[in-house]
Amino acid sequence: MIASEPITENAPTKALVELYQSGDSQAATGRNKAFVVLTYRFRAEILKKCEILCNNYGHDINVAETIAFRTFESYARKGKFDEAKGKGRTYDESFLLYLLGIAEHELINFYREAERKKRNPYEGTEQIYNELPETPANFKVPIEMEVELNVINNLSKAHRTIYLTYKVHQRQGFKMPRNLLSTMREQLGLSQNTINAYLKEARDEISKTINMYRLTEKIRNNGK
Repeated sequence: MIASEPITENAPTKALVELYQSGDSQAATGRNKAFVVLTYRFRAEILKKCEILCNNYGHDINVAETIAFRTFESYARKGKFDEAKGKGRTYDESFLLYLLGIAEHELINFYREAERKKRNPYEGTEQIYNELPETPANFKVPIEMEVELNVINNLSKAHRTIYLTYKVHQRQGFKMPRNLLSTMREQLGLSQNTINAYLKEARDEISKTINMYRLTEKIRNNGK
């Protein structure tokens, strides 16, 4: 099938797939129609399989519909079905198995996202920290902490803001809240790449100073 030929619901799956995956921007209308036909042709089978998978994971039919939608959405974004790698007896069966593989992957992603949301430490109320909080008058600051605080106070405003904000909010295994990062980029007038670079510079400076302090103390103690 070439781009100028009409797309019908009876068009061969191979022709539809090849047209959709051609990436021909001049045949955008035909490619969109090909994708719609593919969706209607295989949706029932995908949904049926998704219901079985979701039942095995303890999810209801609403999740199955979400996974089916995400399956075709994923194929629409980056689908690259290769007939040579097909595992079915026919082209249609191979393409269906390919889509089912995407469905299984999307269900795993859905499960992981749900688990992350349950454990998400962020509430959307996170704020940017520009300065160190005042230390209570009756609080005796450990010497090593005092060294760190001195370095932080001597950082540039941008470096200090970035370091403190990440130190307060960053949690292992979780990405920093998007809204917080967006606000910080806007406030500092910096790109995310520059913020990442400043964060590394600040951490390196603090680490270097603390290590130097520890080495000095070790030499001093050994000399006693």
